[in-house]
Amino acid sequence: MSNEIKSSFFIDSSMRRFYQDLLSGIATYKELGSRVIKEIRAAYAFRQTDKVRELARLLLNFPIKEYQLIARYYLVWCKCRESKYDTESLEVIPKLVDK
Repeated sequence: MSNEIKSSFFIDSSMRRFYQDLLSGIATYKELGSRVIKEIRAAYAFRQTDKVRELARLLLNFPIKEYQLIARYYLVWCKCRESKYDTESLEVIPKLVDK
């Protein structure tokens, strides 16, 4: 499988077991969103930037605006942890809340 095709899949193959556990018993986006946010907060507390980024990207694709805003916040946090301060991304978040 080429790298381009592999990288285009929705779920990272190295985290299959994690995603299976995350999705077990879920019936709605709201339930899944709550579970993802719980996992993000735990990873955030332990400064697991890669895990926070992965979960935030998942959350960003949800059809619920509140979850997308939360995801944007955590993605900006990940960039800040890497000393990549993107003030433009931070300025967009309040504008999205007002819509």
